[in-house]
Order: sequence, then C-alpha cells, then structure tokens
Amino acid sequence: MPRRLSSFELPFVLRKSPGGHQRTLYDGLCAAISTGQLKPGARLPSSRELARQYGVARATVVAVYEQLRAEGYLSAQAGAGTFVNAELPDTTLRRPRTITQPKPTVQSGLPQLSPTGWALSQSAFPTSTAIGSPSRPFAAHLPALDEFPRELWSRVMARAIRRLPASALGDGDPLGLLSLRQAICDYLGAARGVACLPEQILVTSGTQQALDICARLLISPGDAVIVEDPGYVGARRVLEASGAHICPGPVDCAFH
Repeated sequence: MPRRLSSFELPFVLRKSPGGHQRTLYDGLCAAISTGQLKPGARLPSSRELARQYGVARATVVAVYEQLRAEGYLSAQAGAGTFVNAELPDTTLRRPRTITQPKPTVQSGLPQLSPTGWALSQSAFPTSTAIGSPSRPFAAHLPALDEFPRELWSRVMARAIRRLPASALGDGDPLGLLSLRQAICDYLGAARGVACLPEQILVTSGTQQALDICARLLISPGDAVIVEDPGYVGARRVLEASGAHICPGPVDCAFH
C-alpha cells in the first residue's frame, strides 16, 4: 500500500517569505518532489491535516495541492487521497520555483516593482507543461484539443478574414468586435434567456483578464471578499494581487 507521510517526515519548514505561506508551501513541496525527497507514489496528508500540522488556513493547502495537480506533480484519487505522480513534468520544470524580489542596488538602473507589481508577479501561474507536450485529459478548462477541427477552422477563418474591411485590421473597439458582441447577445438570449445589448458585452482574452478587470473596478485594497473553499485558485490569486482580504467560504459538496 502507498506509504503515507507523517508530519515529521515532510522535508521542509514553513518560514515567512514575500509570497506568504502559500508560496513557501508550494516551493517546498515542488522541490521535495523534484529532488526525490518525496518519492513517486507517496501519499500526502489531507489538506485539513497538513493545514493543522503547519498552522495555516486549509484554503492555503488546497490552493497549493490544486496547483501541483494542474502541473502534473500530484494526482488525487477519490476516497484515497493525494499522491505524488509516478511520471513528473518535463525535467526543465523540475526545480524549485523560489522567487525572491531583487534587492535595490546603487548600480542597478532598473526600476523596482511597486507593492502592486510585486503582488501581481506572485499571482502569476507557473508554466505547467512544455510546449508541444500532451495536455492532461478531462482538464476542467480545456476541451479535447486533439479533436479540434483544424482544417475546417482554418477554412472558415480564411473566408472570414477575406470579408473583413480594411478598417478592421486597425485599432478596434475596446469592447471587442461589434459583430461578435452581437452574436454573443443573440446566443445569450436564445440559450440563457438573458436580454442584453452589444454595448453591455466586453470581450476579454480569457477568464483571468475578466477577473482582473472586475477586481480593478470593484475592489479596493483591504476589502473583504468571500471566496469558495475549495475553489478556483485563479480567482483567489487575482483577488490577492488586488489587495483584497480573502475570507474562505467552505463549500459543501452536497450543493454541487
């Protein structure tokens, strides 16, 4: 049976760092796995148990476990626990991701990061896979990429580009292409029963940019924000970078 780690076997100690306990715990586990201190197949303590051992919030451990699972270092088995993967990510990624803020020097002509810039640098997701490596199956944020109809997509795209006016190649509407926003309105009305106008639609490059815009508009440093626990780690990182005070809200699986 897989060997479960006890508290005294965890090969690092949490210390205060610019990134907080979450960053320290992430770096420590990542380094322990990469160097073989935590062997493939080793079973880690539950998030609740590890949080109690280290005196940190359970949400901190959950966020670290989720990130390491997304990167391929850990895997979770329903009813069994969390384990170190037998096959780890690419060797170029197998090293501690400890990030330290550069110390200002007299000789350095580079500007130092502001507190906001430092928080943003700590909120960035580490690269999870090498370019060209296969994606994990059934990832919540990705469809089956190998099934993507590339030939059909390229034909439709080429036809659409030929029909675009020259003005569409310049600076566009900051809200996004009007025809796309109109199509989104039509879809929301038919599929979701939402009555809206193109002027109320803002097209972003993805979830993280959308969350960042909302945080900038609605949150001031120190505002208390309730975040699902466990929940989407990307939302938590955006809110932390905006200076929000995170209040974990326990999620009962019975409601999902």
